[in-house]
Amino acid sequence: MKRRFRRFALFLALGLLFLPGCDLFKYERPFPDEYYSTNFIAGIGFDQFVGADDAVPALAETGSWDCAYRYASGWTTNHYDFLGLTSLGQTAGDYPSVPAGLDPTAPVYRLELDNLAIDGDFEVGNGGAWTTSGGTATWTRIQDPPSSGAYLMRLSAGSGEYIEWTPSLEAAAAGLASYRFAMNVSVTSPDEGKIFLNTEEQGTVSVDSIFVVPTSSISPFGFRFRPSTDESSFTNLRIDNARLTMSAGAVVRLRLTRTQTALTLESGIYEFSVWVREDPSVVAGEDPYPLDTITLTAKSLTNGITGSVPPYNLLSGSGWRKVS
Repeated sequence: MKRRFRRFALFLALGLLFLPGCDLFKYERPFPDEYYSTNFIAGIGFDQFVGADDAVPALAETGSWDCAYRYASGWTTNHYDFLGLTSLGQTAGDYPSVPAGLDPTAPVYRLELDNLAIDGDFEVGNGGAWTTSGGTATWTRIQDPPSSGAYLMRLSAGSGEYIEWTPSLEAAAAGLASYRFAMNVSVTSPDEGKIFLNTEEQGTVSVDSIFVVPTSSISPFGFRFRPSTDESSFTNLRIDNARLTMSAGAVVRLRLTRTQTALTLESGIYEFSVWVREDPSVVAGEDPYPLDTITLTAKSLTNGITGSVPPYNLLSGSGWRKVS
């Protein structure tokens, strides 16, 4: 079963609705007045998205929204869409509290980053293969809270024992061993234990921790959970919401030449912005998962000048917010 993970990588957000904008900063006014009030990319909406096309041009697409990974070695072999940009058939005004500056008739799009860990929230099944070292070590899929319909995995292991989990992965993950991935394992537990990626110890997991594993290889890709010391044990270590996502190249971008904007691009200072909001269809603790941050980057490809904002905390507010 294919699960979807909505998040942003670079300027994209999982479980997020967003709209493009671009305005020229007002300073010294060396150009005609229209340069200081025009949205330069108003005509390049997210309906101009070529990231799902199988045919990749020899040169990176310009004048349309695109996915950076399409130009990476190996993508043309599997043509797997790690990102999805989908029109919801709605407008900003279909959501409450449209702020000043946001056109209520602007179309809304959902950007999704695929979760390569199948059933990583354990709502359907075990999310892969589980084994134990024997003895008293056990793993159990349980509802928590009881009768809630929400599931997680509860682990127990005595001194010197362990439980191993090999997640089920989308087929596309097998061909991306050279890419960098991050696996988050959410731990909701009164106990603590050590976690290993394959045979390498990664750290200690405990109550409400989010465990992130960066790696350049996913074959083999398995986790081992064991007590935090040789003398200790755990009877109620709980894990949930596993996410394996492509991070290198998982970027939605818009490349422009000087004449592909509403007014010809001239040397100067520009402001890029997007309107974003949480996706109300995302349920906390379930797949698809909401994203916590978004990063915007803009740069000149001719002289290397780069402008960016630090990662913006999407959990710090609600409703439509403008990120510039």
